[in-house]
Amino acid sequence: MLDKTDTDILSGMFATVMFPVEKKAATSMVLIPQSAIFEQGGLRGIYTVSDQNTAILRWIRLGRTYGDKVEVLSGLNADEKYIISADGKLFNRAKVAIQ
Repeated sequence: MLDKTDTDILSGMFATVMFPVEKKAATSMVLIPQSAIFEQGGLRGIYTVSDQNTAILRWIRLGRTYGDKVEVLSGLNADEKYIISADGKLFNRAKVAIQ
């Protein structure tokens, strides 16, 4: 809704509007190494570690790149364990030993 004004508002006029948006603090970002990302058919995922020490593939949505790390926008919480590298091939429910 526009406030009452003495200026005529005519067809074809436009305005630029800015809305204040709260920015994420750098400490709340989840950053992972690019080498930990698994790609398949255009999707990107990461292997997490379950409570039973098995690998679980999680599909993630990525954001900006910061050097050799990538921001995770969704699919992984900051406190979750994930696999950076593995000896051999990983698959869902594969037993893992944390080192």
